Amino acid sequence: MAVNFPSSLPQPTIDFYESYVRPAIRSEMELGYVKTRPRWTRTRRRFILRWTSLTSSEKAVLVDFLEGIGYGGGSFMWTNPLGESHDESEYVLADGVDEIMFKYVAPDRWAVELEIIEI
Repeated sequence: MAVNFPSSLPQPTIDFYESYVRPAIRSEMELGYVKTRPRWTRTRRRFILRWTSLTSSEKAVLVDFLEGIGYGGGSFMWTNPLGESHDESEYVLADGVDEIMFKYVAPDRWAVELEIIEI
């Protein structure tokens, strides 16, 4: 069962990214043309979330949450704050995320970026 993303964290900065992922399977044929088909029947959404000024206590909440989901091993529910209906969907950390780096930007302030993908 998916856990909820911590609601006590502030919203990510407004410049977060949203993309739509729908990879295709491509097969090259002997005559030089390429045959393609969708890998999945639906499009998945991918977000890059940025926080530029988390307090140390907010950072601790995020670290506890990430440890709770096994840094990508588990899924979680997240609500897109800019979604038309503030839709809530299930997400995981994006593939290939081996580490999450927090940058100390000012006294008691941290910056971090997370990439998540809808499942």
